[in-house]
Parts: sequence; structure tokens; C-alpha cells
Amino acid sequence: MISSKITPQYEAEALLLVGQGPTDKDSGVSPLRQAEIVNSKVRIGSSLDVLEGAIQRFGVDHFKLNTTVENKEFSTAFFWDFLKNVLQRFGVHRIVFDTAVTNDKVHAEGPDNQAKKSPYVQNLEMRKLVNLLRTAYNVRSEPNTDIIRLTFRHPDPIVAQEFASDLLKSFLDRHGEVYAKPGEADFIAKQTQSFEREFGRASAALAAFEQRNRIYSDDEQRNLIQKRLSDTAVSLATTRGNIAEKQAQIQSSGNQLLRLRPIIGSPAVASLIGDTLIDQQAEVRREQRDTHLPSIGSDPPLLIVKIYQNSVEGLLKSKNELSGLQALMREQEVEIKTLNNLLSENSKLSPEYSRLKRDVVIAGLNVETYARKGAEAQVNAAFDAAKFSSLKVVQAVRSSIDPVYPNKKVFIASGALCGLLLAGIIAIARRSDGAI
Repeated sequence: MISSKITPQYEAEALLLVGQGPTDKDSGVSPLRQAEIVNSKVRIGSSLDVLEGAIQRFGVDHFKLNTTVENKEFSTAFFWDFLKNVLQRFGVHRIVFDTAVTNDKVHAEGPDNQAKKSPYVQNLEMRKLVNLLRTAYNVRSEPNTDIIRLTFRHPDPIVAQEFASDLLKSFLDRHGEVYAKPGEADFIAKQTQSFEREFGRASAALAAFEQRNRIYSDDEQRNLIQKRLSDTAVSLATTRGNIAEKQAQIQSSGNQLLRLRPIIGSPAVASLIGDTLIDQQAEVRREQRDTHLPSIGSDPPLLIVKIYQNSVEGLLKSKNELSGLQALMREQEVEIKTLNNLLSENSKLSPEYSRLKRDVVIAGLNVETYARKGAEAQVNAAFDAAKFSSLKVVQAVRSSIDPVYPNKKVFIASGALCGLLLAGIIAIARRSDGAI
């Protein structure tokens, strides 16, 4: 009768083999050391972190505290179950009933209300659920083997198998975190972020320097300035040559006009020739005396008039061109001076500009290098976890078809034993009464 009132419990189990991973390669490991390795992994599997991770995977709302109370009941020995069922007949069952009702209210709140709870309340409920479920969860090593057995009991065989699968995944994940290379990926990620900040700072400093000094490529700008300076110098030399040529033409035209007697006394022509040719008049007159040029009357021939007109026209044209060339020469001299100043300023700014560019290049190379190392570290970590884990799943999670508790054979044997003990006690008591 009592056996029929006890809720049956189903057990889901999985088997894992402790192999030789990258952290505990066996090169003559002693049996004692191997046993320590197995026990260490059992302790990892029994940790509360594994149980909390499985609960988060499975979902807190899928559990009810009334079923976990039953889990606590089936995890105890038979005599405790018998005592609890007897005490329930005397009203102690109200404690269990109140606990179940309280949890039913919590479960009835639904996920929406659960999401509105504060982190403290959610953490408190998680801790309570962990304390209730830990008695139904067991991790132990098989004697004289490297096998670890993981089991979980629950009244629902489907829940037992699904939650045991989450426990197995949480165990493997936690094992991988514990035996992973300490902080390699985190260190590389932090270094990458640091170099990214340095790259941004160096780029901003370079941009501000370029904007402030109007320099964007010192080598290219220097080459352009030197080319402009060279071209301007060539143009200046050409201009000076043209000026000398025009001055020679003006001097030659003046000499021709001075040789013509009809224009010697003309004020207009004299002012046209300018002061630069006054000193040449005496020389021309001496040449005329020496060469005994024929005198021309007051009415010069038409040929002399034509020569006179052409000479005056050429003189005016040469003077105008000379003025333009002289103005061009002054502009070119100013341009050369400006280019020399720009070249000097560029030379002064070049070291600082080169340093800023070098900082940007170095920071960029560091970012690229550590980003590549970070990707390699993640790939290596995933590869090690997938291929070289020291825990191998020998048997996937399977739930029992028949309930593991209560075991009717054990229950009947225990009842018979209790009956024999009770009969013996009664017989001894009667014998003692008869003796008295």
C-alpha cells in the first residue's frame, strides 16, 4: 500500500571516458595520478556552476518546486520515505502541501511575471532550485576505470532525459573553460582594443597636424615645390635673357636715331630716346665727324623719313616689351623667394610629419597582427575543445524504461526484514513479560 503511494522515479544516465587531452597527456602517468585526474573531473561535474548552467539551458519555468520536493523524497533511503508517509497521516503532510502550493503559485505566474522580477529575486529562486535539484543529480567515477557516470532522476522520464542532456552539455562546456589556455583569447582581445585606440589617436593627431599646417604628403609636396622652383628658375633665366635682348635692341634703335640729323633737334624724339642714350649722342657725333657723313638739308628725303619712322616704331615697341619683361622678372623673383620659403618650411615640418605617419603605420600593423592572432586563438580554442577534449562521451544520455525507485523487490525484501525484526522484538517482549 505504501509502495503504491510513492511517486516512481526515472533515471537518465550518460557515460564519459577520461582520455588524454592537451592538458593531461599520458607519458607514463601513475595510476594514482590518473585517479586524481578522474576525481578532479568528477568534482568539476559536481560543481554548482554545471547545475546552474543546465538549469539556464533547460529553463527555470520548466521545474516546479513540488516535483523537486518529491525528488528530495526519492533521493533518501527507504526508511525515511516510510517515516515521511507515516507522518503525513498525522498532518505533517501540510508542510509539503504548503511548499507545493507556494511553488505552484510561483510557477503559475508565468514567464512574463518572472521577467519582471528583480535580479536578486531571480538569483534567490535559482539558488533554491539548485539546492533542491542537486540531490537528484549525481556524478561519480566507476571503480577501477576511467569512466565517469552522470545521472539525474525525475518523475517524468522525458524531463529526466532532456535535463540530463543539458547537464552533460554544461559539464563539457565547464570542463573546456577550466582546461582552456588561461586568458589567451582575452589577452589578445584586450591588446587589440588597446592598439585600436592607439591607432585612432595617432590618426587623429596626424589629421590635425595636416589640417593645421596644410600638409598632406611631405614627399610629394616637396617634389612639387622643387619642380615649380626649377621651372621658375628656368623661366627667370629666360626672362633675363629677353630683357638683355630688348635692352640691346633699344640701344641699337637709339644709335640709329642719333645718327639721323633731322631728328637730333626734335624734343619729342629726344624724350622718346631717354636719358640712357644722351651719353651716346656725343659718341655718334664724333663718329659722324670721323666718317664725314654728308649733311642733309632742311628737307630730308623720303627714305630718311621712312627709316626714322621705322626706328621710332621699333624703339617704342622694344620699350613696352622691356617693361613687361621687367615686371615678369620681378614676379618670378618673388615666386622663387616664396617657393624657397615653402621648401624651408616643409623641411622643418617633415620630421614631425614623418613621426606621426610612422605612429599610424605601426599602430595599424599592431591592430592587424593582433586581430589575426585573435582569430587564430579562437580557431585553436574551438579546435582543441572539439578534437582534443580529455572527456569523451561513451554513452549518450538515456532514460530508464522502468522506474528505478521504488524498486518493488527491494521494497518487499525490506518489508519482510522489517516484519521479521518487528516479530522478533514482539517475541522478545512477550518472553520478557512471561519471565516477569
